[in-house]
Amino acid sequence: MYLQIGSGAVRMSDLEESLSQRLRAVFERAPAGSHIESFAEFKGILAGLEYFLSELLVEVRSDWDDGLDGFLIYSARALGDQAAELSGHCILIRDQTTTPFHLRLQLAHESDEISWLELRLGE
Repeated sequence: MYLQIGSGAVRMSDLEESLSQRLRAVFERAPAGSHIESFAEFKGILAGLEYFLSELLVEVRSDWDDGLDGFLIYSARALGDQAAELSGHCILIRDQTTTPFHLRLQLAHESDEISWLELRLGE
C-alpha cells in the first residue's frame, strides 16, 4: 500500500500536534543524516506513530480495516529541514503479523503539524 499526504490534507489534532512536538525536539539536536533511535523521545515518537498512522489510514483508505501495534525499526534518520525517514517492520493489530514499512515525513516550519508524509506499507 502506498500513501502520500500533502500539506493540510488531513488534520489529526492532538495526536499530530504531540507527535510533531516530539519530532521537533529531536530535530533540534540531530544533524541531517544522523540516526535518531537513541534519543529519549524516540519511544514516544513510535507510540505516537502507531496511533497517528492507524487513524490516518482509516481516514484516507476505505479498504483499511486494521491498526498498527508497534514497530521493529531497522533505520530511523533525520534528513534535515525538519524531515525524517524510518524503515523496518510494523506489527498489525488484527493478527500480530509483521509487514515491511517505509515512512518519510516533514514537519511544518511554523506549526505543530506534519506538512507531508509518504508511507509504503507491505510488500
